Amino acid sequence: MKLIEHIHSYYCAGVFPQSITGGFTKTNLEGDPCRDLPGALALPGGYRIAYLEQIHTDIIHTVKAEGLYRGDGLFTDVPGIVLTVKTADCMPLLVYHARSGTVGVIHMGWRSAEVGILENIPVDLADCAVVAGVGMRKCCYKVGREFLTYRRLRPFLSPELHFDPVEYSRRILTGRGLRPVSFYDTGIC
Repeated sequence: MKLIEHIHSYYCAGVFPQSITGGFTKTNLEGDPCRDLPGALALPGGYRIAYLEQIHTDIIHTVKAEGLYRGDGLFTDVPGIVLTVKTADCMPLLVYHARSGTVGVIHMGWRSAEVGILENIPVDLADCAVVAGVGMRKCCYKVGREFLTYRRLRPFLSPELHFDPVEYSRRILTGRGLRPVSFYDTGIC
C-alpha cells in the first residue's frame, strides 16, 4: 500500500480497485464532516453519503442508501455511496471484499473492540483487504488498570498499560480468515 497525501486527506493506493477510493481526512477539516467531505475529498457529482451516529458498540449495518445509521460500522455493495466514520483516538478500519465488491468502514474504539465488533464483519475475510487508518496507536494509547479486566483487550496491553489497537485488529481479523498480507497499516497516530 502507498499512502498519498493531499491537503485535507490521505488516500490508500494499491489496496482497492480504481473504481473505489479509500482514505482518511486530516484534522485540519473544521465544521461538519458530512458537509465538508465533498470539497475536501474532491468527490464527483452523484455521490451519496452514509454516516454514523457512533455509539461504541458491535453494530454494523449493511446499507443500500445514504443517510444516518446508529452503530459503529457500515458496509455496502452499492456504487456511489460514500461510507464515513469520525474518529479521534478510535481506530478506523477500511474493508474491501474483492469477490463481491463490498466495501466497509468500521469505527473501532476500545468499547467496540471489547464487545466484539470485528466478529460482526458481514463478509468472508479470506477475500478481503483491510486498512488500519489514522488513530491512536500503542505509542500513545495509555489506559487505566481497569483494562486488565477486559478479556478481549488484556492480551494487547503492554506492561505500561498501552493498548495496541492495530495488533488487536490484525490478530482478530487474521484469526477469522484474513490473509496476513491483506492487512495494511497507515502507521499514522
